[in-house]
Amino acid sequence: MERLPTELVIQILSYMSTKELKAIGLVSSEYRYLVLPTLFRRIRLSFWGVRDMEDLITCFRNNTVLSSAVRVVDMQLIRNSNCPVEVLRRIMETTTRWEELVLSMDDHIPLAVLDDNTKLQLRRLRCFTWPWSTGPKFYHLLLDMLPTCTNLVEVWMPDLEEERIKAIDPAGLAAATWVNRLEKYGGPPHPLNYLHNSTPLCHLTCTTGIPSSLLQRLGGLVGQQLLHIHFPLYVTEKPDIRLIRNTYLPPLLIPSLFPNLRHVAWFLILPQPGSILGDLVRFLLAPTSLLITHIQDLPRAKSSGDEAALDTNGILLDAIQRLHFLRQVCFISHHASDVLTKPALKFVDDVQKKSPPSLQAICLWAPSSNPWSYTFREKGVESTNEGTQKLWSCETNVPVPPFCH
Repeated sequence: MERLPTELVIQILSYMSTKELKAIGLVSSEYRYLVLPTLFRRIRLSFWGVRDMEDLITCFRNNTVLSSAVRVVDMQLIRNSNCPVEVLRRIMETTTRWEELVLSMDDHIPLAVLDDNTKLQLRRLRCFTWPWSTGPKFYHLLLDMLPTCTNLVEVWMPDLEEERIKAIDPAGLAAATWVNRLEKYGGPPHPLNYLHNSTPLCHLTCTTGIPSSLLQRLGGLVGQQLLHIHFPLYVTEKPDIRLIRNTYLPPLLIPSLFPNLRHVAWFLILPQPGSILGDLVRFLLAPTSLLITHIQDLPRAKSSGDEAALDTNGILLDAIQRLHFLRQVCFISHHASDVLTKPALKFVDDVQKKSPPSLQAICLWAPSSNPWSYTFREKGVESTNEGTQKLWSCETNVPVPPFCH
């Protein structure tokens, strides 16, 4: 490896586990300076005692290599005021190049670690909730604080009801200030109503479903630049019409609104197409009157009752084929366990055969079946009489992205 460029070695090291990196750092003094930035990029703080924190501060002050390597300060394990704010601030002062904070949404730590200087340094903020401790005080302080973080480009926050946001920020002036700075946003959809044309947003994760009117507005504002879209996922064996409409991505809308998407979650694989009537499909997949006129051109299944049922999974496959830059797509199937998700796996097989060349990963979550997840990854190509064909590897019962950020 001594002849490899340093940048390439760093890239290789980034794929190694913490255990492997520690071993390399202990064995090789030559590579230790390359391993340390990766090992200390994220520090997770928990309150061991004031003396332990003081030792950590002293270590950072005496070793600038370590202190300058820290990019993420994770405080989500610190809650219920079990660590003095002054100590946390001193850690942030000694790790001078940090740019991301991970906080627990605890009313007892009301963002007090952020002063005027640290607000300017903050670029990424992730808030994790503890159900027994989060209350309205934190939300008020958070929404008041966000506009003052002028260099913020990424925010992740748990769901917050639209009524509560409006009560704190009735005119949306604060939301318009901070949401238009973001490149990545994860949280409730309401602040998205205040986006402007100049927003750099390219990564969107919503904690609840987005109304079709807001989805179309987003298409006009960030449609060409949005690379990642993630809708929430609710696990239920028999999702009703309201649940499907409010939480899953509508296949008819996505390719036309966001043609350059790289990562998409979640698309719903419906049961056998013949079991869903045309009127219901119109209701689910065509939420605006502008799209109803195109229904007659969509794939149809066999007749059922008074009219033919649309092949809803065929519509979904067509939508995926129109996303020409897609790299990863996530599906959920509510097929019952007694059918072993065979219809869903057959659909995934069709996606593998007909997907855009850029597609590298397909994830299927089947919560009612065993295995409960399938992750397919491209592992190469093979030559056939019809040309080249992708080869796929499959893992089952592994954590399902995009929950593994």
